[in-house]
Amino acid sequence: ESPIIANTREVVFEALKDAEILLRSSGPKNAVDRAHTALHGYLKKLCLDRGEALSKEPSLTDVFKALREKSPEFSEVIPHDAEAKRVFGSLSSALDSLNTIRNRGTLAHPNEMLLKAPEAMLYINLSRAVLGYIEAKLKKN
Repeated sequence: ESPIIANTREVVFEALKDAEILLRSSGPKNAVDRAHTALHGYLKKLCLDRGEALSKEPSLTDVFKALREKSPEFSEVIPHDAEAKRVFGSLSSALDSLNTIRNRGTLAHPNEMLLKAPEAMLYINLSRAVLGYIEAKLKKN
């Protein structure tokens, strides 16, 4: 299930709803694009709400980095901080790859080689995990 998001743009709610429908009706490869769009839109709104300076068309990686590096909720020292920073760096790399995979392996564009179901589900779950973590972190603060 997609995490419950408290406050965001309509496009994020619609993309999450579409992802769930596509996941059930057509399978995971058809839902990756919508999961990506939901995460991208969610992070972009959070950055803009906090007054973060973003480029005209920031990528998913750009908005994740801006949120991580500039938002006070993510600047506190946490248990196992050095390892957590490594995890966040790895997540950033994974999200950057998700961006490429969405563009080249889904129905977002007329691609010849689409994702297989297990990998598509992994990418959907990655998007959900990041959404859920950030939402929980923001609620905590």
